[in-house]
Amino acid sequence: MDSQAGDQGGHSSAESLLRQTNDQKDTNVRLISAEDRAESFVDLKTGRACICDGRPAVVWC
Repeated sequence: MDSQAGDQGGHSSAESLLRQTNDQKDTNVRLISAEDRAESFVDLKTGRACICDGRPAVVWC
């Protein structure tokens, strides 16, 4: 995951800022990109976006 300033790697600027802040502050939050709300729901329903590994997750679409 490359979160250098100016390199958005296909992500929105808000998502890039979240990733950069997550890396800089070592918050250990898992950021999960989803194509749309339906995919986000599947991520939640299947447990991909759970706190089961001790890390909170944020699903971003």
